[in-house]
Amino acid sequence: MNSYFQDTYQKAILAWEQKSIGDSQMASIAFLSMGEHFYGASFFQRKLLTHEEMLEIDFFKTENLIDLFSSASFKKVKAKVNSALLHWLKNKWDLKLITTIPKPVELLKVQAQSQRYVTLIKDPTCWQKKVLTKDNAFHFLVHDLEHAHQFFYFFHQEQVDFYKKILDAYENNDLQELSTPKFKTRLDYLLSDMNTHPSHAQQYLEALWYDYFDNSPKKEQLVAQKMQSLQM
Repeated sequence: MNSYFQDTYQKAILAWEQKSIGDSQMASIAFLSMGEHFYGASFFQRKLLTHEEMLEIDFFKTENLIDLFSSASFKKVKAKVNSALLHWLKNKWDLKLITTIPKPVELLKVQAQSQRYVTLIKDPTCWQKKVLTKDNAFHFLVHDLEHAHQFFYFFHQEQVDFYKKILDAYENNDLQELSTPKFKTRLDYLLSDMNTHPSHAQQYLEALWYDYFDNSPKKEQLVAQKMQSLQM
């Protein structure tokens, strides 16, 4: 990592832990520092701005971060990541930066409250390590920001209402059959990472129930009863 970004990142961590800067600033500085760590100067693809000029920006000023993410593009990063960081910096989206990997049911609960977690692997010595299915900590951070965009930008209230129903079902043990090893991975995806139109998520859940009751002669009836019990 470039010494400027290394120093900036360490200062940001200290300031964040002391609550001198907020989650959105810390996430933005981490994104820039991690991207530079993995891709070097080529990470920054903003027109009319050299890598050297990038090093002169005061990243502790929110307005500078907003200006950067409004006009820059980054290597192997989709525009939806810029969008997530911009909305977060402008206090338009309710995101919370954490340093742990939440369990699927924890993500379900916060999404039912119209919020979303973003995970930062804080220790740079761990950035190269795989995080769940992602190759490294940077890809995991980018993944969380992409899902934040999917959650808040598209059909947000409809998603929140869907997750409230799923949370009620989970807490009432109405999804208990799908917690078995055969179905758990697919259920966890529904609970935590399926940020799409609720009708698609509903079809996904229905397909899960069809698989569960696959050997039953009353499959259609049983699936219909399960979906009706969820008010879907």
